[in-house]
Amino acid sequence: LEESVDQSAVFVIFYSKGYFKSENCRRELYAAINLSKPIVVVYKGDSSVLNEMALECISSCNGVDVAGPDLLLQRLFNNDEFNLQMISSLPSPSSRYGPIEWLDEASFSAATLSLIYHRILSNLPHYKGRSSEEL
Repeated sequence: LEESVDQSAVFVIFYSKGYFKSENCRRELYAAINLSKPIVVVYKGDSSVLNEMALECISSCNGVDVAGPDLLLQRLFNNDEFNLQMISSLPSPSSRYGPIEWLDEASFSAATLSLIYHRILSNLPHYKGRSSEEL
């Protein structure tokens, strides 16, 4: 698993309940963080899913092999200032850099995929630092 993460340019998580309880999912996530890979989080549901995700991360990711939930949440929410006290004020789903809400209704699916593609492309070495118009 770690080798696959090492060979990737961007690490994408499609969060679902129980993600952090899976040892293999945690191994991949820890590898992505240790290798400083950009992380794109996609989730389905309303903003309450983000709260659920944060709480699950806190309860499941507290082993000795990881820097702790604060660092994980900072990377998952793409916010270096994020801390456990901020759970009550999680970023909105429309946040430019935070998790992406999966919308699966016709044109909304296309818009969601566009956000995912943009986030991935903007983190690829060839496109890093380019403006949105250049992507």
